[in-house]
Amino acid sequence: MNKWTVLYVSDAKPEPTKGFNKEYGFHINRPFHIVSTLQTGRFVDVIGNKLVIKTQNGFDSQEWTFDWPSRSIINKKSK
Repeated sequence: MNKWTVLYVSDAKPEPTKGFNKEYGFHINRPFHIVSTLQTGRFVDVIGNKLVIKTQNGFDSQEWTFDWPSRSIINKKSK
């Protein structure tokens, strides 16, 4: 029973900077919006330190990307 996997640095693949990641279901570093399924189709927005649902306004605070190194969704304005 193996408890460890050895990964040699010389064999490691470089971190991806673009493309679709099947495991997480996101395109890496490709901007997207989070849109509500409510009838009005409002967008998730960042105001200060709060997430709110607002109408589309084209601001960076409504744009998101999937960041591969941290494996998280990051807001364009609030990096």
